[in-house]
This record gives sequence, C-alpha cells and structure tokens, in this order.
Amino acid sequence: VGKGIDLKLLTDYTDEDMCVATADSMGIWLISLYCDIREDEVHPKLAMTLREAGRKYVRVLINADTNAHSILWGSPTTNPRGDEWEDFVLNEGLEVVNQGDVPTFENERGHKSHIDVTLTNGVEIDLWHVYEGPMISDHREIRYELVYADEPAEKPVPGLNWRKCNWKAYEDNVRKTYERLPRSIKKGDLTTRA
Repeated sequence: VGKGIDLKLLTDYTDEDMCVATADSMGIWLISLYCDIREDEVHPKLAMTLREAGRKYVRVLINADTNAHSILWGSPTTNPRGDEWEDFVLNEGLEVVNQGDVPTFENERGHKSHIDVTLTNGVEIDLWHVYEGPMISDHREIRYELVYADEPAEKPVPGLNWRKCNWKAYEDNVRKTYERLPRSIKKGDLTTRA
C-alpha cells in the first residue's frame, strides 16, 4: 500500500481466511482471501461482503489464493473448482486482472500452478505481473499499480448467471421483437422516427 493511504480493518467481514480493509480516501475495499483446498470452493462470506460493498457503492480489489485452476487466470486447464470460481466471477460482475502465463505458485519440488487471482469490480489496475525474482514463499509475489481517479464509484453492474437463463423465453422475445420490425426503411422514416 502506498504512502498516504490510510487503511482501516473491517472486522465484520474479516475472519481467519479473509481480511477486509477499507481505503476510504479511494473508495475501495481491499480483500485478501485464502481458500482452503478442503473447504467450499468460494469463501462463504465473500458474496455477502461483495453485496455489502455494492450496497455502499464501494469498489473492491480482491487478492485470492483460490486453490483453483482456470484458463481465465492463466492456467493451461480448468478444474471443477475453477468452474465454480468462474461462475462466481461472472455472477458477481468481477473482472480477472491476471495477465500472462507465469505461474503464481511454485514449490521446491518444482510443482507450478496459477492459483493466485486478482479480481476487481471497477478498480483500475496497471502493470499487473508476477515477480520472478527471489522468493520467500511458494506463492510468487504479485505486483501492480492502482490507477487512482478522484471520482465517485459507479454502481457495480450485477453479473448474470447464464446457466439459469430461460433461453426459450429469450428466444420468444427476440422473435416477437423481430416480427414487429418494419420490413423496409425509407429515407424519410429515419428522420421522422428519430
């Protein structure tokens, strides 16, 4: 965190696996999250925390050890846990910030993977990269810069769950709309209808 940014711990949302702090001067909640491989794919408090941030029109920046593999964040394959995370990201209207294919995890036995993910709902990030220098952990350091704009946060756009979409109703609606369209448009129609 840069100089001059005061962070305040939000204890209502913080537990042993998730730490939430606010940078009030920036209108951002910073979330650090660990997802135990033996527990639920997505931390149960995360969705509630995101809803509360949305209710307050606060943007979020999430740094998560998801223990999930997804092509969305650089893994060569997606596992079932990654499928769950992909659904969560889509449904919550989050953006994956990860770039490139450098593994975020590498242990001393040579196992490498892409399980650390940076997510946001409107925080602008620049120069995101995995630091490839000396490591003190099996998780590589992820570095980026926040692009700070002194503007109020816009209301986050809710995500859509495409799997729950009523495709038949959608298709019927498109068909009805298409049937109401004029079959030809004359030059005068464009100016009178506009």
